[in-house]
Amino acid sequence: MAEVRKKINVRLFQQASLEYLAKFEDPSVPEGFPLEIDSNCDDLKTLTKFEIAENAISKKMEYDQMRAAQGEEAVSDELILELARDDERPCLLKSVASFRNRDPREVKVTKAKKQINYIASMMKEPQEVEDRPIQPGEVLLTVALYHASKPMKQQEFQVLGSQPLTALRDRLYCLSDYLLDGQQCRSGYFFIENVFYNDMRAPDSQDHSKLIIDWVGENNRFTQPGLGVFAQKKMEDTTFLDLTLRIGAPYLYCHQGNCEHAIVFTEIRLVNSGDMQNFNAYPRHIFQAKIRRRKCKICDIFPARYVTYGDRMATEDPFFYCEHCYRPLHYDAAGRILYSDFEVFPYYHE
Repeated sequence: MAEVRKKINVRLFQQASLEYLAKFEDPSVPEGFPLEIDSNCDDLKTLTKFEIAENAISKKMEYDQMRAAQGEEAVSDELILELARDDERPCLLKSVASFRNRDPREVKVTKAKKQINYIASMMKEPQEVEDRPIQPGEVLLTVALYHASKPMKQQEFQVLGSQPLTALRDRLYCLSDYLLDGQQCRSGYFFIENVFYNDMRAPDSQDHSKLIIDWVGENNRFTQPGLGVFAQKKMEDTTFLDLTLRIGAPYLYCHQGNCEHAIVFTEIRLVNSGDMQNFNAYPRHIFQAKIRRRKCKICDIFPARYVTYGDRMATEDPFFYCEHCYRPLHYDAAGRILYSDFEVFPYYHE
């Protein structure tokens, strides 16, 4: 049975966290927490045979002195062997010991491939932004954007609770926003916990959620499994504090009409001293997956800028050209095209 994640109202989370911290005299140290901590880890050390023998002899001498003070006779040297055998026992954490003693059928060990973060420092840290301090008690959320057709995380951002949803939407990158007339089609929405948050800032923005809400309302379709009573709000009028969400649950980001991405809130907490303290630095880009870009098929040096289909000069279909190789093969010295019975499109990346 799938785990049911608990819903969290971000504004109530902020209030509860601040009330909890207010109970402490020192916000960094809980009341009654011992400041002097015994950090002795001698019992976790692995001793050599010489150290084991030396410890056993010293322990026996101390034991003999205690017995002599009480008027008793010294114990035999066999005690040294018993003490040495005690020190030879391996020291293992309970989790390690239980794992080694497990039934092989209980646990299946798998190795997951960890994604590499290709974000550059110039992408992560904002350049020349006005310094604006963050207000105390600000909430910090971490949001991951996944590929539209692959189960792969593409980007990850840190956002503040007082920021509108449009602040995150403007930072999300997808290639479909730059193809054909993608820059003119700015409509899109987030679908979070049965609520459509539509981006209606542009005068020609379309409410794509209206058609879905009307369809669900017909013939009582909202009673069917997987559907429900949906609501709609404006993305620009909603902050992250206004959301009710579940950590780790996939939600929907839709743009360009039918380009759908999963977004996942992976963390929610209060801002601390280790975070960026400039409000204008958020949303903060903290993860970027590798973007695969093909090289030119002619020179195999420069990245491709054009892709052609049905090109008579190409040995493959489609064929990729860089800026330096495409024009000499398709245009003369006067800038006239040599032949036009093929299709060519700008190439960005995969």
